[in-house]
Amino acid sequence: RQVSPGFEAKGVLTFRVNLHEASYPDDAMRLAFWNRLLDRMRALPGVQHAAAITCAPLGCHWGNLFSVEGQPPLTDKNPVVLQRFASTDYLRTLGVKLQAGRDLDAQDGLPGRGPVVIVNQEFVRTFILDGRDPLGARVLRRHLQLARQSLELRLHGEERRLRRHHDLRRERDVARLLHAPR
Repeated sequence: RQVSPGFEAKGVLTFRVNLHEASYPDDAMRLAFWNRLLDRMRALPGVQHAAAITCAPLGCHWGNLFSVEGQPPLTDKNPVVLQRFASTDYLRTLGVKLQAGRDLDAQDGLPGRGPVVIVNQEFVRTFILDGRDPLGARVLRRHLQLARQSLELRLHGEERRLRRHHDLRRERDVARLLHAPR
């Protein structure tokens, strides 16, 4: 039985770029590089969309601990939520449809704008237990080493079932996934 990965792979080209820390020592320089690269890629003939992400689907596996304000803490034996930082157009580039809310835009993640995230249905199923609308919920990230330090994020989108490579063998047990603007 074939399981959908949750995105449209046809016509999608992926590649990895590693920025040398000595050449790009701070976030502003790295962001400027990615913006220039994406602008150049979007200008290529035949390119409909271009986007960047820290971990491509079916790629790496890293995450963090999260909770949702007003909801009970997660008691799962594996409480980690997979976390990705994405540019605008990332979900559209992969043909991922939002269940609710809006996609990331160019202003998200900039100073003066509140931090926002897009999560998958499994995140909502796990963390929003009272059936309320998840949009606008306060999502708190806890650092593994600094359990009391947290970052507040506002949930503004929910995508359907974007999967990671471990999930392709089964229809259920999809990983909790969170996308934040880069």
